[in-house]
Amino acid sequence: MAATKIDLARDLKELYTARREPALIDVPEFPFLMIDGHGDPNVSSEYRQAIEALYSLSYTLKFTLKRGPRQLDYRVMPLRGAVVGARHVGVLGHTEVRLGLDDDDPPAARG
Repeated sequence: MAATKIDLARDLKELYTARREPALIDVPEFPFLMIDGHGDPNVSSEYRQAIEALYSLSYTLKFTLKRGPRQLDYRVMPLRGAVVGARHVGVLGHTEVRLGLDDDDPPAARG
């Protein structure tokens, strides 16, 4: 049996395509893999390690589900980040931010 391929960017194009005008949209609930932290993403080794861990886990999950009994395959979505409470630090204007990095998992991956 061939793997079922899920592509959220294609299947939910209205959520992943930029619009010319701002609009309110309804976003369904999704499972996410998320890493939360803080610091300057330009110099933080923790930030780099968090991204490496997030993608490592995302692709491990993807290939585990693809080889599983349901043979579920999906596109790992691009990384998204939320900057919360940014403040400028020091004379050079470096920014310290609170990071919330996430990666969508398809709803069918919930089991």
